[in-house]
Amino acid sequence: MRKRMTQFLDLLELNWKKCPWIREQSPEFMLSELEKEVEEVRAELKSGDKKKLEHELGDIGWDYFNLLVLAERKKGVKMKDVFLGLMKKVRHRKPYLFKKGKVSTDEAVKIWKKQKKKE
Repeated sequence: MRKRMTQFLDLLELNWKKCPWIREQSPEFMLSELEKEVEEVRAELKSGDKKKLEHELGDIGWDYFNLLVLAERKKGVKMKDVFLGLMKKVRHRKPYLFKKGKVSTDEAVKIWKKQKKKE
């Protein structure tokens, strides 16, 4: 999976180097594209077509990462900081991931809510 993620990021970088269309877009435009893809995923979840669902989930990923790049280039957001913040949030809200043993679904939800309130 790590190899595929590296290949994906290489493709994303190539897209930004060589595709003039993407560089002309705004974060707001890319967000609207992402919202459309979310609706398409919703439809494919209902349809039960695995291949179409995979395709639409890929489209969400593509639009999301392009939105991140646009936010970085046009809004001053740092992609690195987005991911660091996300990891910090998950570690804070799911501390049981780093402990031995298991938690029930109910416990996981309670911990998530409790940790979120602390924020």
